[in-house]
Amino acid sequence: MSEQIKNETQIPNDKKTLIEMARSAIRSYRGGVKDSNDAEFKDFVSNLEHHDLFEYSVELILSKIEYHQRLGESVKLKWYQMLAKSTYKDSSLPADFKFDKAISILVECCNLLQSEDCETLGLAGAVYKRKWQYDFQHKNLVVSRYYYKKG
Repeated sequence: MSEQIKNETQIPNDKKTLIEMARSAIRSYRGGVKDSNDAEFKDFVSNLEHHDLFEYSVELILSKIEYHQRLGESVKLKWYQMLAKSTYKDSSLPADFKFDKAISILVECCNLLQSEDCETLGLAGAVYKRKWQYDFQHKNLVVSRYYYKKG
């Protein structure tokens, strides 16, 4: 993937090519081949998200996390944050599942309950806000406000 993605200007804008590149990158992670640096990875995920290809960004981020775990390397907080963001925005997943899954990622991997990280807290606020927009449960709006204020 690093040969294909040197910088953001070389990332294609058509969905078909992006999907092919995402599938190739996922296969390379699962095959144990290291591909790109963090900046290239973030740019690629951002481009997938920009084109509403959240299902591919979720799989790509999961593959990267699993790759680094297999190597015994630490997994960066920002990767889990990216995973939570892509998960709650993925329109291919049922609403109940994607919101709860995103919160569980933030709780388990980003230490949400004790976190003071603004990005983590902002993501939690956003997820609970979307959850409220889906189910109109007032408690979700209150929790969203709590995380936004804490962040």
